Order: sequence, then C-alpha cells, then structure tokens
Amino acid sequence: MHARYCLLSSLLLLSIFAQPSYAAISQSLYFDQEGNPLSEGPAAVPSDSSRTSLYSIPPGVVLRRGIIYEYYPVNGKSFSEIVTSVQENGPYIAVAKRRVPTRMKWRFGISYEYDFTSVLDEEETAVHVSLEVKNIKVTYGISVTLPSLIDNTSLNPIERNLWKNLFLRLLEHEYDHVDIIEDSATAEETKKSLTEINYLIFDYSDGLDIDNTIGAFLKDEAARNAKEMSGHIRERLNEYDRLTDFGNKHSLRDSFFRPEKR
Repeated sequence: MHARYCLLSSLLLLSIFAQPSYAAISQSLYFDQEGNPLSEGPAAVPSDSSRTSLYSIPPGVVLRRGIIYEYYPVNGKSFSEIVTSVQENGPYIAVAKRRVPTRMKWRFGISYEYDFTSVLDEEETAVHVSLEVKNIKVTYGISVTLPSLIDNTSLNPIERNLWKNLFLRLLEHEYDHVDIIEDSATAEETKKSLTEINYLIFDYSDGLDIDNTIGAFLKDEAARNAKEMSGHIRERLNEYDRLTDFGNKHSLRDSFFRPEKR
C-alpha cells in the first residue's frame, strides 16, 4: 500500500468530509541495541537487595535503580591479586578482542498513542488522514556485569579501600554508558520525528482497512526511527570507549562529557 506523509498545511478537506475521530490507539514496540525488533519489552527492573546480597560488593556502595546487575567472581589475598583476577575473569568483548572488567547490555522500547480522522477523495482515489501521535515514551532495559570479590578477609583496611575505589571507578564507567544511552536529547529526536507525522495520504483500494493501514505505517516509521536512534547511541558509546580505552583511561571521560555538562 503506497502512502505519503507531510506536515499538515490545510485541514479544509478533512474538516468538510472527515469521518468521526477514533479513540486513541496504543502501540508499543521493542528493539535490541542494534535496533532490531524484539517480541518482548525492555527488562529493566529496580535493583533488588535480595539479588545483590548474593554477591559481595564493597560496603557503602549504592547501586542505581532501574538496572539489572550481574556479577562474575574474583578473588585474591592482596589488592594486586584481585586486579589480576579481574583481568583474567572479566567478560570477553569481541569488539575489543579482549577481556574487560565490566560489560553492559541494553535494549529499548518506543510506545505511543495516536488518533486520526480520515476522508475518502473519490476523484483522486485516495484516503486523506489527519493524524495525531502523542504520549510518546522511550524506555530502556539495561544490564551491567561487574566483578564480585568472593572473600575479602585477607585484605587489610588500605587494600579494602583500594578495592572499593576500583569497584566505584568501574561502576562509574558503566554509569557513563547508561547516561549516554538514556540521553534525553536522543530520545527527544525520536519523539519529534514521530510527532511530525500528522498528515497521510493512502492510495485507495476496495477493502482498505484504514485502521490497520495507519497502524502498520506507524510501526514501520517507529522501527526506522529506532534504527537511527540505536545507531546514534552506539556511535557515541564506541567513541566513549575509544577515548577511555574501555575504562583504562578513566580520567579522559571528562573531555567526553564536558560539552554536555557545562
């Protein structure tokens, strides 16, 4: 079915001949970090103390809510042995072609409501649709993998503090990833693009189901926007990891975020 859309410049035709508006219709679509469609939504859940209590994280560390935390065990009788254990047991990242101390996976969803008014132009054999896409929301499902020290009894107070500082630095690196993904400016671009779809023209044919036609069209547009959004996010994530050498040059993070954090 051929369709066209543009900014609505005139409501005259619709105001004269339009069919009654339909009640708002909801759609929710989900995508992986590559922007590919998923059947299930983002798996973000609040951090659960019963979940984290199974693992040892340094005392006093407060985890963000809305993120799933996974762990891999590390050990050592000294801080240097723990660092070595992190290097040897961290998750393998194919892009980096090496093991890294932490890992993050993400997915996202786009949901919205829409209602419309339509009219059949018999001379042009076309259906004109006045459309409003509203209540657009972008949600995220993020999981972070961190090292968990299985036994710290052999460490002295200084080494325990060193381990805590290392853990916090690794955690901050992943939270930087989260901030890049959840950047409101990126989501607003997607919302703006969908909001601008306010006038459609469909070629008319016998048996045309206008409800399903509009719904399918919007799904395709949302999927296209998801691809663009995913590509932009992944580009920024890659830039950040290149700059910080996957967290090994953590001090360089400020030069990445400074434009956004004046």
